[in-house]
Amino acid sequence: MTFKEHFILWEAKQRLDPKCWTGYRKVGTKMKGGKRVNNCVKENFADGKNPEHKGDSKRYGVPTKSSVSNLRKVAKQGGRKGQLAHWMANMKAGKAKKK
Repeated sequence: MTFKEHFILWEAKQRLDPKCWTGYRKVGTKMKGGKRVNNCVKENFADGKNPEHKGDSKRYGVPTKSSVSNLRKVAKQGGRKGQLAHWMANMKAGKAKKK
């Protein structure tokens, strides 16, 4: 086997798809079965990057343009609407997520 043939085989093993599945995002690469593949992890709502939840505020009727105090009142209703209002109030108030 020549160097060129060996390099072509190695390159084929290292080939990576540029994208992950819907609902997943790439956080790096990993070795799997002797090949380097994308490390795709499921996106979560906590980091605000979940595409399947886009438009939830509008869908649930959360007042996006209102003040922080009004959002806190809506947040007391509970459910998904309350959860979104609570998150939005924290974003407007500039509070960081507790670790």
